[in-house]
Amino acid sequence: MTVDEFIDDYSLRRAREIQADMLAASSRRPKEWTFEEVTGRTTVSFDGCPFRLKSEGMVLWLRALLLFIAADDDESRYGFSDGDQVLIGCRAIGEQLGGNFWIVNPSGCPQVLVRWLLKLMDDDEDFEGAGVIISTIEESLYQKFESQEIQPDLYWDCWKGVLQCNEYLLEFFAKTGRFTDSTEAAMVKLRVALDDCISQIEELGMENAFAVEADIFEHIIKLIPVIEQKGREDVTHRLYEFARDYYRATRRDVLAEKFTAKLAGR
Repeated sequence: MTVDEFIDDYSLRRAREIQADMLAASSRRPKEWTFEEVTGRTTVSFDGCPFRLKSEGMVLWLRALLLFIAADDDESRYGFSDGDQVLIGCRAIGEQLGGNFWIVNPSGCPQVLVRWLLKLMDDDEDFEGAGVIISTIEESLYQKFESQEIQPDLYWDCWKGVLQCNEYLLEFFAKTGRFTDSTEAAMVKLRVALDDCISQIEELGMENAFAVEADIFEHIIKLIPVIEQKGREDVTHRLYEFARDYYRATRRDVLAEKFTAKLAGR
């Protein structure tokens, strides 16, 4: 079976078979269901699944689940290569984004995607290609966030997913020193996110302005010592400014002064 056959034919056919098995047992969706696959026994919980058992949406949900399972195998029992598994995983994420249903929460999408991509990243060109894939997922998540076409309880998790994509793109630069258009776009978007948080504090006095962003911003700042070694003074300068302004906004004056001094060459 080729990867295209798995994605386009097998996963859809198998999803319909699982739906039929559940319907044979009951006309109502169960709380959970166990089925057999080449990868072994899988027990599915339907918490958060928005579809009725009889609906076509349930087939699409099950299909995306099967794609996620196949992409997440450490060693594919279907015989797929690491590259094939990345393709399957991208399709799984695309299916749930397009259908506005969530098997993996929005912030989980970049996490699993990077885990799959890391299996491929043996040279700089792989990192550049991975950056394009991450940027594509980031754009899809951002569109969901901006349009608010997402369940209210996942709204801010979607924003976290957007930030994580840009964090990973900067991390790729820290690993390789290759600064691409994706890296530049990520730095701009992260800076805009920081400025938005600072504006909220200045205008509204919101103490929780960094409720979603804090962990990601802190991790970006921790990348600075590695990025300093890449020989891109323009990038390190921008990150010094980022760190200074973040620490000022969070009222950590000693840390803010540390980066003020770096900017002044002290």
